[in-house]
Amino acid sequence: MLKKLALFAAVLVFGAAAAPASAELEISPCEIRLGAVQPGGVMKKGLISLRKEDPGYFLLEIREPAGWKRATDQRRSPVADFREEVTVTIAAVRIPSDAKKTENMEGREKQGPEKQGPEKQGMDKQGAGEPLYGVLMTFESRQGLFEFTRVLPAGAYRETVRFRSDGDFRDAAVLFSIGNGGEPVLSIEPFGIDFGTVDNDHTLSGRFRISNAGPGMLHWKIRSPGRPRDAGRFVSLQSGESRGRGEYSVPKKLLEAVNLQGAWLERDGYPLSPREGGSLTFSFIGTAAVVFFGTDFNYGGLSVLLDGRPAGEADAYSPVRGRAEIRVQAGETDAQHVLQIEAKGRPVDIEGIRIMGNEYIHPPPGWVRIFPDSGTTSSETDYINIQAHTDRLGPGHYADNILIDSNGGQVLLDISVNVTRGKGSREIAVYRYERGTDQLFTWDPEREDPAKIRPYRRKGLAFRLFREDVHGTRPLYRWYNASRGDHFYSSEPGKEPPGYVLEGSIGNIGSSRLPGTRELYYWRHSSKGRHYFTTESKRPDLIKRGYRYLGIVGYVK
Repeated sequence: MLKKLALFAAVLVFGAAAAPASAELEISPCEIRLGAVQPGGVMKKGLISLRKEDPGYFLLEIREPAGWKRATDQRRSPVADFREEVTVTIAAVRIPSDAKKTENMEGREKQGPEKQGPEKQGMDKQGAGEPLYGVLMTFESRQGLFEFTRVLPAGAYRETVRFRSDGDFRDAAVLFSIGNGGEPVLSIEPFGIDFGTVDNDHTLSGRFRISNAGPGMLHWKIRSPGRPRDAGRFVSLQSGESRGRGEYSVPKKLLEAVNLQGAWLERDGYPLSPREGGSLTFSFIGTAAVVFFGTDFNYGGLSVLLDGRPAGEADAYSPVRGRAEIRVQAGETDAQHVLQIEAKGRPVDIEGIRIMGNEYIHPPPGWVRIFPDSGTTSSETDYINIQAHTDRLGPGHYADNILIDSNGGQVLLDISVNVTRGKGSREIAVYRYERGTDQLFTWDPEREDPAKIRPYRRKGLAFRLFREDVHGTRPLYRWYNASRGDHFYSSEPGKEPPGYVLEGSIGNIGSSRLPGTRELYYWRHSSKGRHYFTTESKRPDLIKRGYRYLGIVGYVK
């Protein structure tokens, strides 16, 4: 495993920007405690802040601690700032007992409170078959990535790291420990459940797999609702048909949203990029997206583009198997976007994408039933069953989460559903999309042609229509003129303007005033022949732009 750690080495050309000759350097904290490192588990992280008095470029270099080997020296251009933050990470993996011992096993710091107890015992047992661990210490900032490796037995450690900038230097101590036993680690799959688009007279079922990725006994408990955060839904890219077959194929329900470039493989049913690179394109509607990807010792990096523009980069390398995420902010209002994920060199697997948006509604308490809600797990795989009841939900997009708390960590899981209509509901939520003055009304954006809806900007909930069996209503039809780029709506077939093609009904509109309804007004541009529909009775802006009021289409909620 140590050889695999050392394989991750890269050198980039260092920027030639000028820097001041001298600068007073400050560091905080001078001592960072990362606690117990779980061999083979999640990495421990901390943050060190550096500051210099003189303005200008911040040129940072990090020297390896005594006895450690430099595995990666990946430098970027200096930062035009007087401060810098460095993320410190420690990870460890156990080395098989038959592996060849290396020369950098000894040399731990003999200072501070950590020199007693476990450290001395570890030194005494070194020649008696004590387990050894490959340790990776990482320092990452805006200026680059520095990684150092070492083989160590179990014990407590205090490593001194030197930070240099323009001739000045400061030392910081990194404290951590490696234990023989370790602690349990909570592992959940998938990150969320999206029940898709359903009527509101359904009882939906799903389940999460829970396992213990560490030693010992994992004690876990469900907390519902979980924790307040931006509402959204998790879209899993796992394909049951692809699992174990070596080649990945997009699930049928995602064919309109996901497109692959290159020969993607599969890992546990998730898309795994080819070694020569590849891209995954995902179309979504919302304000932001979070990409969840796997990490491993032989993985590379990935870059994310939003609507063709660079939106972020991430490194999927880790000495242990794990998960990571990268967030992409799209805007303050819901709109159609295209997210492109590109692998860089080595492979990376994409587990799913979480979509945030303003249209998501928090459902009422008690809409989901969870069983069991607590348990213990050692080496087996357990299941948490979810039942969602939509009979209490009106039309709309709903998003909720549950928190799994344990002695091996916490995980927040998404549950989402799009409710349209059903036996228990008389209404249908209709959303408005705009491109210039053209309006596209739809009750289910996901069923629209992605190529057609992509240029439109989502404006939110327009109004509510009715089910077709509601007395006093009739279908509201949608037509489109492709050459003019204009939609027309009417409840009277045959009354559409020449050149418009029928696209179907979007729901029923009241033909008379029903309780709680309002008018849907119809406007037309006299010279351009374009149409506009709104529930607002006064629109002087439309009059100034050449529109003329022509009457009421019907009644909506």
